[in-house]
Amino acid sequence: MKNKFLVLVLVIIFKAEAQSSVLTIGDSLLAYGNYAKAITILQTHSNQNEVYYKLAKAYHAIGHYDAALTHYDKALDSDQDNRLLAYDYGKLLGKTKQYRKASKLFRVLVNADSLNSNYHYELGVNLDAIDEEQAAQEHFEKAFIIDSTHQKAIYRLARFQLKKGQHEAVIRLVDVGLKSYPRNTLLISLKAQSFYNSMYFNQAIVWFEKLIALGERSSFIYEKLSVAYARELEYEKAISNLEEVLKLEPKNASNVYKLGDLYFKAEDYVNAEKYIKYALELQDTPLDKEYNRLASIYNYLKRPEEAVAYYKKALKENPENENTRFSLVITKDSYYKDIEARIKLYEAYLKTDPGSQYTKWAEDALTRLKTEKFMSDEGDKK
Repeated sequence: MKNKFLVLVLVIIFKAEAQSSVLTIGDSLLAYGNYAKAITILQTHSNQNEVYYKLAKAYHAIGHYDAALTHYDKALDSDQDNRLLAYDYGKLLGKTKQYRKASKLFRVLVNADSLNSNYHYELGVNLDAIDEEQAAQEHFEKAFIIDSTHQKAIYRLARFQLKKGQHEAVIRLVDVGLKSYPRNTLLISLKAQSFYNSMYFNQAIVWFEKLIALGERSSFIYEKLSVAYARELEYEKAISNLEEVLKLEPKNASNVYKLGDLYFKAEDYVNAEKYIKYALELQDTPLDKEYNRLASIYNYLKRPEEAVAYYKKALKENPENENTRFSLVITKDSYYKDIEARIKLYEAYLKTDPGSQYTKWAEDALTRLKTEKFMSDEGDKK
């Protein structure tokens, strides 16, 4: 009888040691990132309640989210007071777009520990995702009050203020965040955008340039910088930044046109012609604005015949454009040699556009030309 009891005790000890060994090996494999092997080992454990959380983390790590969520759920059933487990579970719920379920879980955590800034932040993120924006902002605010260095909460609060156009609040919040982490590119971007939207272009330039110095490269940054430099009349820098945009998006017709327009403003009409013509080639349905600009460039280049051709194209796109109609007349006037032909230009214009804003100008030009013709005829007679 004693021998049987001894054997039973030894079997129990052996099994306990074996299960302890499973946990030790499983933990070691998890620690070194060998998740697949850890899952295989942990699944052999006789008491799965002890390993649900470990399995959930392993599945989470390899991106098997469905299995991870299943095991997090089972783990929480068996260990409802484990806040770290609930926190990890809630974050994965949010990551897999189960925002309402995640919100309920983070509310439980907030009620359990109202001074944990991350609980408030994560609850805010999930509330924001289900369009409970005001409630979300309240929890971001609480996270910020608890921890004034909480970069993510500051970003969410500042972004909300930027959306509302509260630029002073944006700058104030961002400055608090940058005090503890000066290289936070998300906050720097909000500050740059706030100055830009407030039309403080010289300040916007400073902060967009900081983003580039920190290694940020995007069409958004270069486009904003280009506009800001142009508004400050620094056309060379505006052109340089827009050229960076075109390196990233070489077939963007709108930006190609803007580059041509910048060259036009910088009085580099050769490059203006080049890029605006290219923009027209890229567009399936060019608009009269582009043709008008190209016609203006040809006038500056002293090539009025080509200007006339593009004004005509612009009128085909938009026959109601009064500016184009009159620009066509004065361009023809600039190179027609025959004074009678020039007189007929203005007479025809005044007949077809009697209520034009350019009527007085056309009448003055017509009077001048008729006087010039009269004086010329008198001179011929003498």
